[in-house]
Amino acid sequence: MVAHASKHKINLRDSKPVFANKHGRIQQFTTSELPLLKNLSLQSVELYEAAILEPKWFVNCNTLAYVIEGKTLVRTLDSASDMSCFTVGEGQMFHVHSGALFTVENVGSGKAHILFCNRHEKPKEFSLSASAGAFTDAVLGNTFDVGPEIFAKHPRTTEPRIIVKREGPAKVPEHAAWPHPNRFDVEEMQAPTYAAGIGSAKKARSQYWKILTNIAMYSLRVEDEGMREPHWHPDTVEMGFIKEGQARMSIMDPDGSVDTFILGPGDVYFIPASYPHQIEVIGNKQIHFLIFFDQPMPKDVGFRQAGTVMSRRVISAAFGIKENELPAFPYDNEDPLLVYRKNPVDPVAKL
Repeated sequence: MVAHASKHKINLRDSKPVFANKHGRIQQFTTSELPLLKNLSLQSVELYEAAILEPKWFVNCNTLAYVIEGKTLVRTLDSASDMSCFTVGEGQMFHVHSGALFTVENVGSGKAHILFCNRHEKPKEFSLSASAGAFTDAVLGNTFDVGPEIFAKHPRTTEPRIIVKREGPAKVPEHAAWPHPNRFDVEEMQAPTYAAGIGSAKKARSQYWKILTNIAMYSLRVEDEGMREPHWHPDTVEMGFIKEGQARMSIMDPDGSVDTFILGPGDVYFIPASYPHQIEVIGNKQIHFLIFFDQPMPKDVGFRQAGTVMSRRVISAAFGIKENELPAFPYDNEDPLLVYRKNPVDPVAKL
């Protein structure tokens, strides 16, 4: 049952790259890979030593990126006077507005691995080199105040180069390490949601990162004694990437079917808005999720708080359990997000 093909899950780790050369590779998760997607998609970009993701811009979406490994230098041009250059290291994030020109350079000594979440299920993009192929040598010469012969020596096409290699050592400006509104150190923040021995959620959302307008990310850790209670997100889709550990997730569809599957490092899942779902650890190691949402302040409705709001008589009738047989439900005036798992994990055979 757990090994069945899921319409909610894909293994990004072992999927065929959409681009690869000796300088890096790109894997992606769009509607081409999972038709159920809406409002979000994912790209996994690996830049080898001295590699550069060539300057480009997305036509139809903002981008939220998380550096999984390595050290990068990001440059952006958002408008005529909004120019940025800043470093982004492991566990840090950066944001790029739709239409803004940006590039990512590996300035570390090893591989850089970046996860890009795009605010569209089918992102479209242009690269600077490919778009330059649309214009004549004279037009480019006029643009940069030089003669056309400079560009005539180097034939251009409208095909992007995507990942290229830098000549010489990296040059990182001193100011690139200064605080910047496009960068957010999510893993260094004090977790707004924390329960000892159960887990934590660090939240890159507009409450803490003002630049976000239509996207957010939670860095969620669940310990083996914790559980993400059954819940749903009104008006908000969810897409998660498993960074560490193993988990089991169950998602219910409106037709009454239930999709239950095992998640491991490199797996990606997607949940449409308001679909109830639940997740817990398999094994004795914590799970670490990078969870993206299509809203800057994701909403959350959980089963546990329903026991606070709904009367015992209503729950008794709904569940078909006599009122005097119902347990005393805990009172919560705020959704706890994570709960203590006092019962053993259900064996696979029971699901």
